[in-house]
Amino acid sequence: MNMTPVSLAMDPDMSVTQDTIPVYFTVNTNENVVASVDTAIPPDVHDRGNVDNQITSEVVSGELNDITSDSGEVSGHKLKGRKRRRNEADWKCNARKRLRQAGKEYTDSKGNQQKARKCNSRKQCNGNCIFKCTEKIDSERQIVIFEHFWQLPDTEKSHFYAHTTTRSEKQRPRKNTAGRPRQFAIRYYLEDSCGELVRVCKSFYLSTLDISQRKISYFHSTKLEAGLPRASLKGKHIHVSEKLEQMKNEIRNHIKSIPRLASHYCRARTGKEYVEGNLNLTRLYHLYVEKCTQGRVQTASESMYRDIFNHEFNIEFQKPKSDRCDQCEAFKQNRTPGVEDTARHDKHIQSKNETRSERDNDRSVDAADTAVICFDLQNVIPLPRANISSFYYRRKLNVYNLTAHVAINSEKKGYCAVWNEGMCGRGANHIASALVAVLKKVVSEYKVKHIILWSDSCVPQNRNSVMTFALLDFLHNNPSVESIL
Repeated sequence: MNMTPVSLAMDPDMSVTQDTIPVYFTVNTNENVVASVDTAIPPDVHDRGNVDNQITSEVVSGELNDITSDSGEVSGHKLKGRKRRRNEADWKCNARKRLRQAGKEYTDSKGNQQKARKCNSRKQCNGNCIFKCTEKIDSERQIVIFEHFWQLPDTEKSHFYAHTTTRSEKQRPRKNTAGRPRQFAIRYYLEDSCGELVRVCKSFYLSTLDISQRKISYFHSTKLEAGLPRASLKGKHIHVSEKLEQMKNEIRNHIKSIPRLASHYCRARTGKEYVEGNLNLTRLYHLYVEKCTQGRVQTASESMYRDIFNHEFNIEFQKPKSDRCDQCEAFKQNRTPGVEDTARHDKHIQSKNETRSERDNDRSVDAADTAVICFDLQNVIPLPRANISSFYYRRKLNVYNLTAHVAINSEKKGYCAVWNEGMCGRGANHIASALVAVLKKVVSEYKVKHIILWSDSCVPQNRNSVMTFALLDFLHNNPSVESIL
């Protein structure tokens, strides 16, 4: 890496001062980076042996094309960032804080003019002080204490209170005291010209510092057990509003009060729930506002309601429409299927089409003694149904409906086995009992000898031993039926 020293040209008649010290740059001519920029005093200038006079300026990064001119002089262009840096010292609140801590006149955040602090040396305890404060501390010492006190920041003022005041329990309680009796007695001290603490009265102490007695009381009520001031809690608070948390709980309780249904399909693989009716998120928020208005509770914003609904609950408004099998769903989610995945899916689709063709062939059989029955459990029906806001908060009765489509010869007819959750659930025994009830109805109306059943691959309906034994029991109790396929 080539290093090129560059110096400023100086007039021989020019006097050498701190502002006219030549600048020595170390420049990388191949890369646009300044390795270091040093401002040094040459050895022929005053203070030759003093190495402390060497000054190192800031390391500046950026383009170096404008740093030196053709004559070798450094241009005065100052590089600026894309965004200016914030200067918190110039903020109005910080400037106002400095003036307040220094006891100077300032304008508060509400626009009120606050007067400057001053030492009230003329008060002198009204001449009736039992501690002889003015004899121990003269007016000049008062001014010295006042100026020293108001040069301290707020944290150091607390240490001043700890050094010059003490609090103890009151030893002589008085019975005939108007209002609330005092519980503590505070003693006040100030340093005299010899640096020793001498006790002074409350009036002399407060007038010397020009403060109120509330500051002393607050310090002693918040100090640590060791008597030291408590550490500042500014910027350390966790701003969690109880009112805000209460509003969030109201939203959660409202969402939980809406009756929901579990997914009819794939309940073992998903925890998603569904809201019955023509509801949407906007309509649900309006219902929440109506409920809060009736209860005289403050309502939250719609954005907060949406955030809690979308991130803390797994609820959908529309009902599941399709009954997609596991293999079809897995192939749909696979964005980059391989050759084997595609072949397996094609084989699955071919098998599905062949099964559908076989079902259609069975239904087209022209035989008066053969019944082709396709059955399935309908989605859960919550009752009653109505677009009334009060209905959305009521516990609804779930009703189950096993539908069966019967095709005998050219005649087609539908049957429904309906029961509610108060009677039983929708397990394997319940589905088998409902199917047997449908089969008994079909046998009583038609003289059939052969029954062909079609159903999906749902375990409670088809692939279980309970269904097999139920059909065997049906054949045993109905000798007219010869076979069930």
